[in-house]
Amino acid sequence: MSDRRGQPTTAPLDTTIEIETPEHVRFNYHVVGPARRLVAWLIDLVIQGFILMFLTAILAMFSLLVEIGEGISAGLSLVVLFAMQWGYSASFEGVWGGLTPGKAWSGIRVVCDDGRPLDVATAVLRNLLRAADFLPFGYAVALVVMTRDARFRRLGDLAAGTIVIDERSRYLARPFTLLPPPSQAELAWVREVSPLALEDMRTVDLLVR
Repeated sequence: MSDRRGQPTTAPLDTTIEIETPEHVRFNYHVVGPARRLVAWLIDLVIQGFILMFLTAILAMFSLLVEIGEGISAGLSLVVLFAMQWGYSASFEGVWGGLTPGKAWSGIRVVCDDGRPLDVATAVLRNLLRAADFLPFGYAVALVVMTRDARFRRLGDLAAGTIVIDERSRYLARPFTLLPPPSQAELAWVREVSPLALEDMRTVDLLVR
């Protein structure tokens, strides 16, 4: 693209997407790029490491008590490792509505690309392709796919129809001001109105924000 003087111009990067529900209600979401997803993944990786060490210690104690062979013990360890790699994210995202501890700390969430909350089946499907995203190492395939997609989706997201959004709370920079300011007659009329219930006030506040 170029301007009127023939100088090349570039469109600013916009991570905001608009989703329209079947009821014709439109929502704006901010999709999350690789950097914040990497932070969430590293947090979850540390948590998985602690869980794995705990389970390994229990398995070692069980092996000593039952006196099972080294081959069986190694096989059980691989089963635990496999379950951790495949079940951690799918279980948390399916039960916790698209969140894992790392995602919750980072303020991001997985949702369906039509705006619906994530369910268990979609969470499982999304994480089935994690091994392909990891290839050849360090999620290299996922990084390449995400950088070439407008919604930063990896292979698992494309297969399951999901996106990762930013859900950090945003607050108003300053209080609302009325222009022109209300007159004394208007203020007197407002004072005569019956006060709203607490739940009604919260509803109005949520709507305004």
